[in-house]
Amino acid sequence: MRKLFFFILLLIGIGLFVFALYSTDLSEVTSALLKLWPYKFLIILSCLFLGEILISALRWFLILKTQDQNLRFRPLYFAKLVGFSFSYLTPVVFFGGEPVRYAILKEETDVPSKYIISSIILEKLILFLISTIYFFIGVFVFVFYLPVNLFTKLLIIGVVFLGCLFGFFLYLKLRSITLKEGLFSWLMKKLYLSKIRIFKEKEGTIKEVEREISRFFAADKKILFQIFIMGGVEIFLIILSFWLIIIFQGKYLDLFKIFAINSMTALAASVPLPAALGSLEVSQAFLFQFFNLSQASGVAFSLIFRGINLLFACFGIIFFLYFQIRILKKKILDFVQKIAKFYEK
Repeated sequence: MRKLFFFILLLIGIGLFVFALYSTDLSEVTSALLKLWPYKFLIILSCLFLGEILISALRWFLILKTQDQNLRFRPLYFAKLVGFSFSYLTPVVFFGGEPVRYAILKEETDVPSKYIISSIILEKLILFLISTIYFFIGVFVFVFYLPVNLFTKLLIIGVVFLGCLFGFFLYLKLRSITLKEGLFSWLMKKLYLSKIRIFKEKEGTIKEVEREISRFFAADKKILFQIFIMGGVEIFLIILSFWLIIIFQGKYLDLFKIFAINSMTALAASVPLPAALGSLEVSQAFLFQFFNLSQASGVAFSLIFRGINLLFACFGIIFFLYFQIRILKKKILDFVQKIAKFYEK
């Protein structure tokens, strides 16, 4: 059933992708792509690598440091890259790679499960909070340029502002629950999940993870500030890479408007299509036209952004295969040693 669902989503994505290309001047798209000389490509590649992989791995490293876990940075970077690949290539773009990250860190380090799970949850939570701020900034920008009267703009901004306010109070409420009772325990209680066998069996582990999450929010405020700032820098670097892609195409767009492109990219990524196939191209083609740039520029932008992410994903898959080979080699050696000990007896 899962394979069928994935196949259907893939077909939808391919259909949207073909539609975006079919309705665009492909000669203009090709011209825009050819303007991306090697040094320009490397600059964009570096910004995206810093924003999507390296700084996020450093942020994860700092979260584990607050949990008194001293480990090398390499396994974290390795796990983050592989996790990014699985998240990008599966329909569950925000959470698809987390089990793989857990498995790699569990195999490569001595960090207890409760710290790995809680650190991954915290890392995703912080990224979500920071991304939400950037997302609403982009929404405000989009509304500001809408061709409607001032009253309609103010009405839309008011609704968005109330949504932000509601989100803020919701965050405060969830934080309060997390510190007092534990978010997962509270959800299990409200949804009667504690009566289900699997949740009963994992209740001890869940409470340990909750304690670690509570400890994090009670940690040194200076370290918490650094972690949140790193999240902000991470997303800003991605936005900067968007701006550079447009500049290197020979077009110009105010950096302020790039926040709207970032929000539209986030919306496209939230559609459950593998690698946001098709949804990214269609959404950016619309938004570029909205900002008085050509539809072809939007499609070219999407292809460049997609191409770099696919490059990261390929490296991640290669590392994952290497990881699998190492595990297989270890199992074979253990098996051989067991046989040798058996015959020695």
